[in-house]
Amino acid sequence: MLFHGERHTAVLGDRRVRKTPATYRRVLRSLASFRPANGTKANTQCLNQATDHAQVKIIWKNANGRETVLEHDRGCLSPTNTRLNAAVDQLPELLGVAEYAKQTQRPGVSRG
Repeated sequence: MLFHGERHTAVLGDRRVRKTPATYRRVLRSLASFRPANGTKANTQCLNQATDHAQVKIIWKNANGRETVLEHDRGCLSPTNTRLNAAVDQLPELLGVAEYAKQTQRPGVSRG
């Protein structure tokens, strides 16, 4: 698994994290209902939009390197996205990157 921290995370840049096959299967199950069709890229659909929320990109990559991508704005509100946000909230702890993902503010870096 690749963690990519940007701007407001405790760890910036890429960190590879290895997990057990059981953890990998658990993550796949938690995200299965949100996964776009194989080999496609999709954005979540909003009923209402709240601004200034985190962006999440989930990439599934098969053995041949083909990617399936879901891009999600956590302020993109709908019943489905509420469930997706709950699943995403569990991922840092499950994947062992909670300390990397911890929100951090740096002097001289704007919050916006």
